[in-house]
Amino acid sequence: MTGRLAVEETRVLTEVIAVIAAACPRVDPEIDEIIMSTNLREDLAIASVELINVVGRLKMRYDDDVDFLDLVVGFQQCDIEALTVGSLVEYIVSKLAQEKH
Repeated sequence: MTGRLAVEETRVLTEVIAVIAAACPRVDPEIDEIIMSTNLREDLAIASVELINVVGRLKMRYDDDVDFLDLVVGFQQCDIEALTVGSLVEYIVSKLAQEKH
């Protein structure tokens, strides 16, 4: 990972954590350890409705830079169960990198 990509990933991670906390008031980043490997279902107990709220807020944050439709359309039940903070961050970073090219 290049230094620039690591900085971008760190920035996006911070933003994703803030969005999760805003969308799911019972999730407290001060108490809940939220890292790249944090599973949204198992570790944070985020329900499907809350996940939609998280994705909606991320869409508002990244506007046209990141198309979340293909992320959501690609979800299957097993994918949702395995969704981590890191998978959201990596998806956003990869889409932002594509936008720059």
